[in-house]
Amino acid sequence: MKENEYGSVRCAEHWGYIEALLLWGKRKERIEEQQEKKQNMVSKIKEIFDENNQTYGYRRMQLALLEDKDKIELSTYKIRKMMREVGLYPVIAKKFKPYPNKKSEGRYNENLLKQKFKCKRTQ
Repeated sequence: MKENEYGSVRCAEHWGYIEALLLWGKRKERIEEQQEKKQNMVSKIKEIFDENNQTYGYRRMQLALLEDKDKIELSTYKIRKMMREVGLYPVIAKKFKPYPNKKSEGRYNENLLKQKFKCKRTQ
């Protein structure tokens, strides 16, 4: 009787080991699928980034991915992480700052609306 109990225990241990191996194989396949999916998303992000003159950040990238024909839904955090890993940093355009010309008389334009900017003080 003891041999049967030990035999059944050994059998259960053996089947548990095999089951663990099968689960590990499935996990390995799942990891490979995730990596492949991530590579596809990174290539799509690179494509959109280059199409738009490297000006899209993670927010505009998220909208572009949603508007695309594949309609990929990703969180902004994942998009930021992928862009950072690949080294995609958007070019930030400087804001236009007008400088006075040497030819112009002053920094400001003429008062075309004839507005009165001075007021009398009341005491």
